Amino acid sequence: MKHPLFLSFLLTLVCLVGHGQTHHGADSIEIPGRVMELPSMVSRGGDRVGPWGLPTLVALRYGLEVSEERDERLDEQLAQEAAMRYLSDLYHVFGDWDQCMMAYLYSPVYVKNLQARHQGAVIKGFNKQRYAERQREEREKRAEMTKKAEIARKKAAATAPKEPICITYTVKRGDTLGKIAQKYHVSIKDLKSWNHLKSDLIREHQKLKIYQ
Repeated sequence: MKHPLFLSFLLTLVCLVGHGQTHHGADSIEIPGRVMELPSMVSRGGDRVGPWGLPTLVALRYGLEVSEERDERLDEQLAQEAAMRYLSDLYHVFGDWDQCMMAYLYSPVYVKNLQARHQGAVIKGFNKQRYAERQREEREKRAEMTKKAEIARKKAAATAPKEPICITYTVKRGDTLGKIAQKYHVSIKDLKSWNHLKSDLIREHQKLKIYQ
């Protein structure tokens, strides 16, 4: 099975390249001011990084370096240039800025599916409030899932058998196996088994293993 990120990247390429020649550059397109609000709306985390929240594979497609040593999505200027080129390509696919914003925030595939449900009609009126509500709902779901996972982890840890702790006891004058067993809440039989004793006799300064 292919990696989900790779599949997502292929679907994005289908949306961009499948409609003809891609356009690397936004110089010929006047980008509306509302599109510049995208950094304040995009949900970062996971695969989205930097001021423009660019996914890894989108960043790589538009020439940004993404590696353990360097992630150019964190460079505000480079990230914005890549984002503008991506938006330019999206506009040549969808021809409408509302749909471009949805494609940027969700994915081109999401918009394609939305168009299919509306028989190819142009979806107008991108709703920032609805997007914000959806992001809040998704964050709440993730937080609830994290909470449930933590509760399950603690429950499993509480019910899991604990590894016994072994201490070494040095026999003192006047000690007997009975006194030592009573002090540490163990049985004489266990004391003898742990220390390979054949009788109840012990001597001063003798080392005994005791498991708690």
